[in-house]
Amino acid sequence: MNRSEKMKILSVGCNVDNELLSQVMPYIELIRVKDAAEINESHEDVRAVIWSNAQSLGAGELQRLSNLRYIVNWGTSRVNIAHDVMYDKKYDLMFIDDYCWRSVADFAMKLISDSGRYEAGKTKVGIIGLGKVGFSLAQLLLSKGTERIYYTATQDKELENMIFMTQKQLLSECDIVVAATSSPKRISLAGVDNPRLTLINLCWNSLFSAAELDKLLLEGKIGNFLSDTEPIQLKSGKAKFFGHIAYRSPESIRNKHNKLAYLVKIMLARDGKLPINLYFLRHGETEKNKKGIYQGREDSPLTELGRKQAGRSAGFLTTRPIKYVFTSPLGRAKSTADILSSSLGVKPEVCDFLAEQNFGALQGMKKTAAGHKYENFLTRRKASAWYKLYTPYPGGGESYFDVYNRVHDPYVELLAGLDGDAVFVGHESVNRILRGISKCREPLGMIMDRQDNDQIVELKLADLSEKVHRFD
Repeated sequence: MNRSEKMKILSVGCNVDNELLSQVMPYIELIRVKDAAEINESHEDVRAVIWSNAQSLGAGELQRLSNLRYIVNWGTSRVNIAHDVMYDKKYDLMFIDDYCWRSVADFAMKLISDSGRYEAGKTKVGIIGLGKVGFSLAQLLLSKGTERIYYTATQDKELENMIFMTQKQLLSECDIVVAATSSPKRISLAGVDNPRLTLINLCWNSLFSAAELDKLLLEGKIGNFLSDTEPIQLKSGKAKFFGHIAYRSPESIRNKHNKLAYLVKIMLARDGKLPINLYFLRHGETEKNKKGIYQGREDSPLTELGRKQAGRSAGFLTTRPIKYVFTSPLGRAKSTADILSSSLGVKPEVCDFLAEQNFGALQGMKKTAAGHKYENFLTRRKASAWYKLYTPYPGGGESYFDVYNRVHDPYVELLAGLDGDAVFVGHESVNRILRGISKCREPLGMIMDRQDNDQIVELKLADLSEKVHRFD
């Protein structure tokens, strides 16, 4: 493909806003059709499609797009994608499904509060699905005074203040149940007889049988049904539909376009039209690193070895076409970035969201002492990835999920605007999250990637592969 030629992208039934895609518009030609029926021979040189997840996506819909390589599914649901597309290796299938979890959780909290059924500390609330939406909602409920959350998921995640139940138990015993699952599997309401139950759906209409739901509402075996979906016809007057309000919030729309812009940058890199590499540095060794002390948001100066590590990293990076240097606001990262800057001739830009994870009460403690005082917490973190992801450090610290929440949106917005190689000078914990977001991973898959003070992790957008460079 000609490197200077614009990539042709076909939007099928999607509300794509050119202004919100300004970062990539110089590189693409965006064509719009309402649905698959409008695709014709004139679209044969289209390289990518942005496909509404409200429309079926199968091989038949794509047969006229002979040059197609990239498919972006526009929305959180994947139930529209047929198996013959999902598993066809000639396509690179990409998803925009991580743009609205906070807005959805906030809206669910509003529905719960406005339901007239919620009283903090007394109302029994259940959540079906403990992904980003479900856990964010659980955090909100706990912050409002709910003593414990009841949930069902693929497994018991053994989290504090959260009780695992079967789906049938939730629907039978809780006052409010929120469906926040990403699974397309239908939720059975068979045998439910819980007149006080308010059932809230944050997903899609196919999650429940309309006939089964309507019957239970009419018989008074379910009290109310609230759904942030398009309306479906029910005889009962005890159902309200809100038409995807949370998914259409200004924040969600902006995040959705930023993610799309980043995915387009990946496409451009893969086609050789805009090669971009990312480089993740951990700051050089500090005095507290040397003494085995937790730092987190606390700071300490670089050691002589730390300055040498930064200098060796700078020497390596001078062989790369670095256009941007971004750094954490903490002193040890800024000192490292300044050493890089003097060699690269690129002024560092301070990004507050790159600050290290807050380790709470462990900050300033030697790791040996913390290991004794917080043995149970640290042992559970090692034993369970879910506990490590979702449980904050004691004494007001952050969990990895807190870091993900803090970092995700500004980082994706930054990625969307890149047009050259970039260096990120950060910290071990926050760099794990940055690398995971860059590779389009889910949070649980981000938290195990370690990085030493003398390592640079190089990530190529062309294939999202990593290479670790070490300077002893």
